[in-house]
Amino acid sequence: MKSTELRALCDEYVKRLQPFARIEVVEVAHEAFRDIGEKEKASAREAERILRVACNVNRQHLILLEEKGREFDSPEFAKYLSKLGEQGQTICFVLGGALGLHSSLTAGKQSISLSRLTYPHEMARMILLEQIYRASCIMSGKQYHY
Repeated sequence: MKSTELRALCDEYVKRLQPFARIEVVEVAHEAFRDIGEKEKASAREAERILRVACNVNRQHLILLEEKGREFDSPEFAKYLSKLGEQGQTICFVLGGALGLHSSLTAGKQSISLSRLTYPHEMARMILLEQIYRASCIMSGKQYHY
């Protein structure tokens, strides 16, 4: 993350999540490309790195963040995460960078959307962490909205 302000917010939500879950944020370097003709190959290389990281840490349930993914309100998202937790699922959220997510990564995988709006990937990370925290509060019976 380039923005120190957004990194600080992400760090704050990771800290708040410690009583609820073990959170690990892993960044995969973006793939540079010179022209639009190289974009597909660059995106495929990024997807390979993402899968290596996701699979090497023994993740059981990949959830991709995409604009056309399933949308939730906060209580629905909490129920969704709770159900996965009850099934003993380890969850790995995958958020793409500037190139988005390559089709080799998205084919047949479950995806969610934070909104129908488009956010910069750094902001989307912060929003995702906040929503995981909010879901954790809901699941633990704490008031999530004042």
